Amino acid sequence: MTEYKILGQSANDGNEENLYSVPSGSATVVRAINVTNTSSTADTFDIAINDSAFVPVATPTYVVLARNSTQYSFSTDNIVWTTKTLPLSNYWYASTYGNDTFVAVAYGSQVSTTSTDGITWIQGQMPVSAIWRSITHGNGIFVSAAYNSQYSATTTDGITWTQGTMPISRPWEAVTYGNGTFVAVSVTYGTVASSTDGVTWTGSSTPQSRNWTTVAYGNGTFVTVAKNSQAAATSTDGITWTMATYPVNAGTVRMTFGNGTFVAMSYNAYTTAQTSTDGVTWIQRTLPPGGSWNAVTYGNGMFVAVGYNTQYYASSTDAITWTQGTISMSNKWTTVSIGNPDISPAIPSEDYLFKSHDILGNETITIKGGYTMEENNTLRIKSTNGASTFHAFGGEI
Repeated sequence: MTEYKILGQSANDGNEENLYSVPSGSATVVRAINVTNTSSTADTFDIAINDSAFVPVATPTYVVLARNSTQYSFSTDNIVWTTKTLPLSNYWYASTYGNDTFVAVAYGSQVSTTSTDGITWIQGQMPVSAIWRSITHGNGIFVSAAYNSQYSATTTDGITWTQGTMPISRPWEAVTYGNGTFVAVSVTYGTVASSTDGVTWTGSSTPQSRNWTTVAYGNGTFVTVAKNSQAAATSTDGITWTMATYPVNAGTVRMTFGNGTFVAMSYNAYTTAQTSTDGVTWIQRTLPPGGSWNAVTYGNGMFVAVGYNTQYYASSTDAITWTQGTISMSNKWTTVSIGNPDISPAIPSEDYLFKSHDILGNETITIKGGYTMEENNTLRIKSTNGASTFHAFGGEI
């Protein structure tokens, strides 16, 4: 004979909550559910039994995109990679993660692409067709600066963009955010631009005319590195810059900041990366063989770099010791981003026992049961105004 007891109780706050979850290896018969409206105002409530516990799972997702391709790859563990198809082929050049969203922009295009989980992607619309080859996220805003034009673009969702104006038409190569300021650098004339909103920009320049190809912010400092020279520059405000020496004469440099460290690498420096805490003093690190390192980023405690025209990537937790890995296919990987999306199972509507059921103020309703819940099933409840208290009576069998 089943021994009935209180399975669960909840003073609902207006959000959908778990009332009871069946333990593994058990089943449960729900004999009755009591609902009490503790306010004088009428309420409605929902009750549902779901096939499995509704537990959001925060999954680190690593995403790489390529030029002139519909193919992209993602990984949830930085070990096993899966290749899938984007909505359209494009020269995907830069990507980032923010606002629980991955956003990528393309070279010579008017489209962007976004994803909330790194798996399913939808198309967005840039304000104009341009060579979008940089993107960053800060203060709830995604910002991109166009190459060989005077355009910038901002968005909060990666789908609908607002056009901004750079101080001058330049080949804007990279953009970053720090200390309330967006900073963009150009590969000509040492030109730099800064903005607090990504729409209105102020121009400045570095002491030397260099081809700046990357910029990052960390430890209270903006750092930029030039290609084809041993030049770096630092700034605390993105406007006034001080020259520094970069240890190698490299081609296009990519850089990121994480774990207190700037990490820079180049497509033609095949086995070395450079690290610095201040952008002035740099230390050379050894990378595994992998070809042309075309992009590097940091997230979830991990540095990840990807190669161009290869399957190889390299990862590190400290930017000192690097491990080689293999992506599921070889491609012209141009950008990598890391996010931490919440992957949550959906609630099937057919599992609802009651939907928008009315209850008067100060009323108690007893709902007769007879519902059988299998192991790991979850009884879910929701009160419209958060004034109802739920009690479930039943027994495990």
